[in-house]
Amino acid sequence: MCLRDLAESDMSDPGSPRMSYQAQLESKASSVVEDLDGKRVLPSKDQANDLMTAISSNDREILELETRIRMLRTETKLYQTFLSPIRILPPEILIHIFRLVMPKIHTPPKATGAPLLLCHVCSTWRNIVLNVSDLWSTLVFPMSFSAESESSPRSRARRHVELMNFWFKNAKSRPLTFVFRTRERNKLKSFIRPYPKDWQVAHVWNSISMALTSHSTKLQNLIFYLDDMEDLRQFLLSNNLPLPLLKSLVFRLADLDGEQWNAYRSSSIEPQWTIFSRAPRLEHMNIQCSSGFHRRLALPFMRLKMLNLGLVEIGVAEFRELLAICRLLTRGVFLIGKPESSHRPLSPTLHPQSCGNLMNLTLEFSSLWRADVFLGLTLPSLKALAIGSPDATIRFPWIGEVHNLSKQISVHLLSTLSLSHIHISTAELFDVLSNTFKLSRLSIDLDIDINRVFQFLIHPSQPPYLHLTKLLYLTIVAPSVPAGEGQPFTPSIFFDMVRSRGIPKRGTLLLRRVTLFLRGHPRRWIDNDLTPGISQLTRTSAIQIQVTGVDETFKLWNRLRVTATRDTF
Repeated sequence: MCLRDLAESDMSDPGSPRMSYQAQLESKASSVVEDLDGKRVLPSKDQANDLMTAISSNDREILELETRIRMLRTETKLYQTFLSPIRILPPEILIHIFRLVMPKIHTPPKATGAPLLLCHVCSTWRNIVLNVSDLWSTLVFPMSFSAESESSPRSRARRHVELMNFWFKNAKSRPLTFVFRTRERNKLKSFIRPYPKDWQVAHVWNSISMALTSHSTKLQNLIFYLDDMEDLRQFLLSNNLPLPLLKSLVFRLADLDGEQWNAYRSSSIEPQWTIFSRAPRLEHMNIQCSSGFHRRLALPFMRLKMLNLGLVEIGVAEFRELLAICRLLTRGVFLIGKPESSHRPLSPTLHPQSCGNLMNLTLEFSSLWRADVFLGLTLPSLKALAIGSPDATIRFPWIGEVHNLSKQISVHLLSTLSLSHIHISTAELFDVLSNTFKLSRLSIDLDIDINRVFQFLIHPSQPPYLHLTKLLYLTIVAPSVPAGEGQPFTPSIFFDMVRSRGIPKRGTLLLRRVTLFLRGHPRRWIDNDLTPGISQLTRTSAIQIQVTGVDETFKLWNRLRVTATRDTF
């Protein structure tokens, strides 16, 4: 019999000495109450002693009952654990589950989110979580202070430093990712203000950057989402931060008004920011900010394998210089069109080694593009190409005065091709597609004959199966047609194309997905002419077909730009 059973039997037995003594106390207290009730007199000395004794007895009984309640709750939890299926899961399965519930996006730590929440479930879970280093390898700062807006900057900074040291200590030797984001503070960017109005990020960041020094040798990825470069100025001017493992660097800045950027456009204001110049393993660079900022950073360009300037408008000369310097570059994203700040003549050709490794290239041309951007340029290893000039008054041509992209890129190696708002005829497009033997993804938003495109893609029933035998994903934006002037394409031709590519054939791959954007077309035409045929095709074919009606302003490049400029690690 356990102690709790003995205690319960003692309390429940009317004949026990304890119950007899308790009954005597209650009897005396009742007598005092009966005698004094309704009288305006104080109890006698003996009566007061009886009342005090009864009160003490009641207090003891309350404590005993509270102890018993806690005991019962503890036992109940124990019994419940035996009924829970999760108790039989081995640690390996629990760790896999813990990884699945980790935040999928960069969010600051919260007590109500993983991994901190998992530490509060039980000691077993806490021990497991604290020993899984990859759960602690990514840290996002700063945390929200809306609940403690009256706290001092010093206490806020101390809270961050303490959490950082705790967090990265649990990461052990794991390479670290550190994210610092203050974009939400910009009221023009978000209606949500998770920070107090008087909160200054510099107070917190200065303390964080000092504490970060002790962890910098393990930093692999550094990501900054900012709305004011002044927040990081002192950090960027430092040159004593060891970064032996730093592989990826991201800067995303809010669009600032012109005067706020003047200090960063003039080289006479301050020296270059050299903090990353000696990072021996820095390979990936993603800068999305106002023009001029990237020139302040001293970077090891000769070691870069990925350079993303998709939202930073640069001139043709700078684009070509970057290609010449970044000899190891395999992926580049560029926005070309800004007038040159100097009048340096372009070299007629680039050394073949300059672009020999480039396999993935995304180019957007603004309204100020120049015709000599591809002058003498060859891309022998290119496998993915995206070109667009959605905002240009004159569209960039596939074949121009001093270039012919069909002859300057490795068309036969292309696996991905995206063309949006450029000048290319239907015949020129077919000439390109006829030689893309490995193309698996094709996206086009062009002023071309869509019926001819679908006919070009139809596979005959007998070999040879003509073009694009490896095509898996097809995205097409159908141009708008003025009201009363017919259809953007003939539905039956589209259905024939899909049907021909859904039948297994030797040496060809089955089409997996077709995405159609119909610009400015009435819903009635989609429902009456397309939907019934698509419904029938999806019942007999595994090809996924998605049709979306969009307005006249829709541009496929806007989606491609988001994909191209996002972080890739």
